[in-house]
Order: sequence, then structure tokens, then C-alpha cells
Amino acid sequence: MVEDTENIINKFMEEFDFIEKNFEQDFKDVSKIIKSEQRKKVREESTKFEMMRVMEIARKRQEDKDNKQIKKVGKPMMKRIYAPPVKKLEVKRKVFTEEEEDI
Repeated sequence: MVEDTENIINKFMEEFDFIEKNFEQDFKDVSKIIKSEQRKKVREESTKFEMMRVMEIARKRQEDKDNKQIKKVGKPMMKRIYAPPVKKLEVKRKVFTEEEEDI
């Protein structure tokens, strides 16, 4: 049984060697195409993963910013206080009649 398996494997290897020698340029072209597709796929996955990671970090930062409690320490800043506008008092003069003027 081992010999049969070994013979089958040897036949496959001989056929593969024959094809590889006769179609060497085709093998190289196809291997380049496969490698470039794999690199492209890995690049897309890594950019997708990186974008997800960046979005997660941005979400956490925004969440922290929204939930941040500002602790006020020290003396508060002095504010300018303006006096309320003062109304000018109108002096009412009594108009005297002629009789009152005489008095």
C-alpha cells in the first residue's frame, strides 16, 4: 500500500516537473498575479482594520471628552461688575400762580 501511494506521488511529481519546465514563464506570471492579489487583499484588510481601530479610538476620546468632569480649583476669576445705570432725577418745579408768588 505504501508503495502504491509512493508510485502515485512520484507520477504526480514527474508530471508537475514536466509542466513546470515547459511552461516556466506561465508559472512565473501566474505566481506573480497570485502574490499581487494576496498582497492587495492583505493591504485592504489591514487598512480596514486600521480604520476600525482609528474610529474606535476617536469614539473613546469623544466619549471621554463628553463625560469629563472639570474640577474647579483655586480662587475663581474676578468678574467685572458694572454699576446699574442711574436715572437722572427730574427736578419738578412748581409753577406758582400770581397769588402764591405774592405770598
